Amino acid sequence: MSGPAGAVPIAVVGAGLGGLALAQSIRRTGVDFVVLEKDLSFAAPGRTVRVHCDPRLNEMAAGCLPPRLFELFVACQSRPDARHIYLDERLELVSVDERPAPELVLDTRTAREVLAAGLGERLMLGAEVRAVRDLGPRAQLDLASGAQLEADLCVLAYGADAAGRWEFEYAPTVRDVGLWSFYGVVDLTEPLDLALPAWLDEGFVVAGDGEVKVAMGRYAPAGEFAALAAREGSGDVPLRRRDYLFWNVIAPSGRYPSDPRGWGENRAAVAEHLSAMTHRFDPWLHTLFGLAGTDSYGFLPLRTCAPGAPRPESTRAILIGDAAHPMLPAALSTYVAFEDARVLGESLARALGTSAPATTADAATTADAADAAAAAEASLRRSGFGHVAAAERAAGPAFGISGLTA
Repeated sequence: MSGPAGAVPIAVVGAGLGGLALAQSIRRTGVDFVVLEKDLSFAAPGRTVRVHCDPRLNEMAAGCLPPRLFELFVACQSRPDARHIYLDERLELVSVDERPAPELVLDTRTAREVLAAGLGERLMLGAEVRAVRDLGPRAQLDLASGAQLEADLCVLAYGADAAGRWEFEYAPTVRDVGLWSFYGVVDLTEPLDLALPAWLDEGFVVAGDGEVKVAMGRYAPAGEFAALAAREGSGDVPLRRRDYLFWNVIAPSGRYPSDPRGWGENRAAVAEHLSAMTHRFDPWLHTLFGLAGTDSYGFLPLRTCAPGAPRPESTRAILIGDAAHPMLPAALSTYVAFEDARVLGESLARALGTSAPATTADAATTADAADAAAAAEASLRRSGFGHVAAAERAAGPAFGISGLTA
């Protein structure tokens, strides 16, 4: 798309993990596409986040990525979380939960950089989509820049708060569960004037006083990551090794002294607010809060959802990932985004009659592929809302949430 208007067979809105995994899957079919991302870079504030994921994640990723890129994606993962360690507010051990299978650990920024390799000009940063509407056989996307784009298929892989999402009656109903999350990252690539307890290297750690919880986890990719990143050498997005400690304060919204979205980049004020919320906790945590980089601060209201109206057969837009089914944290959200990407990618490949990279595709063929992808939507929703229910069963009791919707 080089001017104020254009057309493309497939437009993916959102360059999160699911959107980029889908882009790589589409890339293998040879169909033209574009990925539109509102952030100017993957380094946007609050985008460096440690997540632990269902161990089946790599199975889904392998179905989306070419072999060399999949190898790099695995290398960018940190040591798996084999256990969850629960502490009291004095940071003394309460219990240890050995996971049935170790959960995979990602840094969302590093993983996005890896998944963007080779996309080149198909990835458009700073391209915010304000609205999506159906125009007969195509979808029309209105960009904040004033440009318009038409697509045979529009895949919405953005978040639950994205502009224009609420215009879709078939989007799920979303419920805020009354818990807010504020997080930050402490860089460990430089010497740190704070001793780190041994339990930080033993698993995912949650300290709680019965109402407020502070989750913590280390991220550092595998040793071979640097060599594999240099081998990939696409030059699209710089890849570097990160090593950090992620912390996340989760509490009822009423425990927050003010709306965290207004805290800005004042490190001292943020540390003061969080220390007041966690005044019963060991002072070690208060020191930790003050060491986080201000560009790593992020805020997220915890949510769950229920299905919306049936999706019209004629619509040219599909929702995947958090846009389709935001859920409580239970190591499932990232897995579901990759599952959606794999199912859609395989539907496109089958419609094109190949699972290997193609060289050309005419308009009729790409329209058929878009129809095939749209037909997969029903199975995606059944699976996705099954995962929502699983997340509620796993996370609801831990957070003291009752009366969930799924």
